[in-house]
Amino acid sequence: MDDVLRSDVSREPDAGEMRRVLPRFLLVLGHQTRGQMLPAWPGGGRQNRPSALDGDWVAWRVVGSNHRELARSAFVFADANAAGQGIALVQSGVDRAMAGIETVRGRWAWQLSIDGVAVAVSSRLYQRTRECSDSLATALAAFTVAELRDVVPRPRR
Repeated sequence: MDDVLRSDVSREPDAGEMRRVLPRFLLVLGHQTRGQMLPAWPGGGRQNRPSALDGDWVAWRVVGSNHRELARSAFVFADANAAGQGIALVQSGVDRAMAGIETVRGRWAWQLSIDGVAVAVSSRLYQRTRECSDSLATALAAFTVAELRDVVPRPRR
């Protein structure tokens, strides 16, 4: 767990100072046609959670300082602004969030809910409950310090 949140350092090209690389939220752009989602969301071995309407959608994921995915949004959003609001909800609601661990296809996964609504899920399935619990703890710690990169991905068609 500490490896994911540890302080990686890199050189500023012009200043020569060391800076800390924090976990960050990244936006993911997808598309849905007739209920088929590309990419599959939330993925990680779970059943897709299609949006109510076909078309483009945006979701978020959290990556650690080593660029490994730690968590992802439980559902997709209509646009980047709505995804940003979802991120703000997660960051402000971590202290009152309820976490659950479940089995999916014989493996372990976690889900985080705030006020009874699923907001985040593990990015993959785990073979052991301990790994799943460690992943949840890492994600919770990352939510409090992660930055949102102000970049909206472009559709690839």
